[in-house]
Amino acid sequence: MPLMNAMAFMFEYHGIEVNYGLARGLGSIAYAVTSLILGNIVNMYDALLIPIFYIIFSALMYIVVRIYVLPKNYQDTKVDVEKEIIEGKKLSFIAFCTK
Repeated sequence: MPLMNAMAFMFEYHGIEVNYGLARGLGSIAYAVTSLILGNIVNMYDALLIPIFYIIFSALMYIVVRIYVLPKNYQDTKVDVEKEIIEGKKLSFIAFCTK
């Protein structure tokens, strides 16, 4: 999860909108369904299947991460935070919240 969260924030940083709440909700539903199915399979056969499914799910995660790239024509709207820090710009609390 931390890797996927970091990638979602990277997309947001580059100006690509990510519906984080929807993504987390669908992820929770997918986890519940997968746990239900995998639990029934393990119950019917053997717990030795768990490492095999772990390898399969890890391979699927690798594929998802590999295809999770920025589009070639994305609009780069990132804020140059380092430049603001170097210039010594300080924000008030209200300006921080609105930004």
